[in-house]
Amino acid sequence: MTSLAVSDAILCFSCSYSVFLLLQQKTFANDQKLPATAALIGFILMSLASFFGTLYYGFSPIWADIHRLFTHAATFLALPLIAGAYAHLAWPLNWHKPMWGRLIIALMICFEIARRFQAIETTYTAIGIMSLLVILLVGFKFIRQKPSFFIYILVGSASFSVAGLVIGTHGYLAGFLRLDLFHYLLALGSLSLGTGYFLFVRKPQGSPQLSL
Repeated sequence: MTSLAVSDAILCFSCSYSVFLLLQQKTFANDQKLPATAALIGFILMSLASFFGTLYYGFSPIWADIHRLFTHAATFLALPLIAGAYAHLAWPLNWHKPMWGRLIIALMICFEIARRFQAIETTYTAIGIMSLLVILLVGFKFIRQKPSFFIYILVGSASFSVAGLVIGTHGYLAGFLRLDLFHYLLALGSLSLGTGYFLFVRKPQGSPQLSL
């Protein structure tokens, strides 16, 4: 399982880099700080899931339960929170903290319902597709004004889509563990979405907006 520890470590590094970027909130416009915090939580969950995955696959099975816990949390919360932050860029939601809290609670309820009806995979796929569609719509909205921003979104969305819908997590593909390929694609997707979002909301010195 050494390869899984390595791929999870790379995913952890990628998500942690996005966390680092989104912690630079002093450079963000005030109306972007709360959505950026939501995206930050999403990347933190992914980072923790992959961190404990590295410990589980690389060191000891005692980390299995906590790895599973954070994997479920990241699976149901990360992409919707990131998508919500992206949606705020195109269509200001004017959500206050309670609204973001309600979104998290709603997603947790979805997970519990899916668990009871043994439909976790189906529910996760549906939530993931809707989240990626929202992010892609944001990209298309800015495709002319900020083409490089659209490229970040396109790469990120494609990486997540191929990972979830094509690669999967079970078995082998061309001699490689599908779960390894899944991790690598998520790493690329997280890096792209985190960097693209940061570059959009960051305010360079002496300028109120960033031109991508």
